[in-house]
Amino acid sequence: MQEPNSKILIYQNSEGNIKLDVRMADDSVWLSIPQLAELYDVDESKIIDLIEEGYCDNGEEDEFILDIKDQRTFVDVDTNAETVCYNLIIIKYVGFATNYRIFFPFLWWAAKLLEEEILKDLNDNPDDPQSLNPGMIRSEERRVGKKC
Repeated sequence: MQEPNSKILIYQNSEGNIKLDVRMADDSVWLSIPQLAELYDVDESKIIDLIEEGYCDNGEEDEFILDIKDQRTFVDVDTNAETVCYNLIIIKYVGFATNYRIFFPFLWWAAKLLEEEILKDLNDNPDDPQSLNPGMIRSEERRVGKKC
């Protein structure tokens, strides 16, 4: 059983050789390192290296490529097992660095799901734009921090 306030959705590519249980929570989709490795057909160590590089300085003064808020630990309510997952910002970052041809179909699939969820939120609360999760608006302030 999944964590409250999250959904598990199935992503399958057009060839049918990739099938992932994708979490959707906080107006994003979330994948673990093993799922990212499977999606992009690369070794997990490559995913880890890319993510670690992303948290370090990208060459500009005090600016990070990624933010620690781009990751989240999900807890399975049945087993209490914890899984660290990464949101669409990191999924995109890793996809462009490894296999952008695989990333684009996944992005279109995820964007459609997120659009449906946002529209549902708007329909449920048409007079309250504050009801939308503020996490779906990405500010540059969240990307700034100390150098590695």
